[in-house]
Amino acid sequence: MKKIVALGTMLSFVVGSVFAQKYDTYKNYALLNQFKKGKEEFDKKQSDEKFMSKPEAYILKNALYVGNALDSTQAAQAPGYINEAFTAFKKYLEMDPSASLIEKEETYKNGVLNLRWWLFNSGYQDYQNKAWAEGFPKFEKVFEVSNFLIAKKELPGPIDTNTVILAGVLAENSKNAEAAVKYYKILADLKLNDPSYEDVYRYLVRHYVGTKDNDNFEKYRTLGKEMYPQSEFFDYDKVDFAVGLEENWAAKIASLEEILAKDPNNYKANAIIGELIYDTLNPKKEGAVKPANADELEVKMVAHLSKAAELNPDRAAQNYIYMADHYMDKSERQSEIIREIKRKVKPGTKPTAEDAQKLKDLQVSYDKDYDLMKDYYEKAAIIFGKKSELDRTEQRQYKIIVGNLAQYYSVKREGAKGADLTKYIAEEKKWNDLDEKLK
Repeated sequence: MKKIVALGTMLSFVVGSVFAQKYDTYKNYALLNQFKKGKEEFDKKQSDEKFMSKPEAYILKNALYVGNALDSTQAAQAPGYINEAFTAFKKYLEMDPSASLIEKEETYKNGVLNLRWWLFNSGYQDYQNKAWAEGFPKFEKVFEVSNFLIAKKELPGPIDTNTVILAGVLAENSKNAEAAVKYYKILADLKLNDPSYEDVYRYLVRHYVGTKDNDNFEKYRTLGKEMYPQSEFFDYDKVDFAVGLEENWAAKIASLEEILAKDPNNYKANAIIGELIYDTLNPKKEGAVKPANADELEVKMVAHLSKAAELNPDRAAQNYIYMADHYMDKSERQSEIIREIKRKVKPGTKPTAEDAQKLKDLQVSYDKDYDLMKDYYEKAAIIFGKKSELDRTEQRQYKIIVGNLAQYYSVKREGAKGADLTKYIAEEKKWNDLDEKLK
């Protein structure tokens, strides 16, 4: 039995030596820089399963194909050679994870280094030419080769920074968000704070806003603020981005509603939805058409602004002003329609039954909205009145509110009688006196 084992060991050694000698024949072409001849001879053996059964066959192929790619006379064939070389390199590592031949053989090591060199330079040229889609796959390969070389101490670590940033930029411009995030996260997680990397953090923040990943949004917004404390960009919260990144009104509303579905007590989201709806119901543009679902939007606006006022009493006055302004504008539009209908009635005649009903309905609606205007202005006035100091904007708002309330009670006392008249006169005087005081 001992003799059989010894014989088997000897045969294995002999076979290994024979294969090594066979590979040496082709390796010598590389040593002599005869890559074209070496590839021609090597290609004849690629159909030989035994010859290709050893890891060395693939790292040898890498060296020979890369050598041909570097030959300026074969520039047209170079991309194809490099792709095959990279595949052979990957196959070699699969068969020999220790990569012992690369560590032992300078020829094989140079083949890997030159593989990276060609891919990097070709990909960088694509970057300069803004050929994003062509350059990105090359830098994906560079990234893999660089990681291998860093692990083998052939490149400084912990990462090949230039490769990672270029891979990210090419991925981003190729509209490959998933890949861009992969590479940018590598840089951000290392807390790199060179000014040129700020856009890396910005991209991640925008990306995670778009994907509604609040945990990663907060992580990279916080990291960005830590690395770039002077940048206002990282002061913006998810509500700011939800509004700023969407291009149309409906998308902004939907994005804010998604935030409120998870965080219903978010003051800013409630306030901004209310303000966005206010702008739609009370457009400044001449000839703007009222939304078909205006009544539904009004209910939503009031709900969100009221919620915002409840959540943040210190800023509630602004929310009440929006609602009061809305009902003032709405009542003024109704008042104008009432005047138009009345203008159509000839002197000495009565309005038609149809117009009479319209006037009645409009007056009811006007009175209701005009009273709501008063209610919200009074709430805002109470808040301003309790403040020890008002800024210039608040002073101006307070003055307008007081004037509007005095006008409200002036209108209400017309035709009033008894206790109502007395009440309205007293209220009108109170607000007029305050108006004079504020002057």
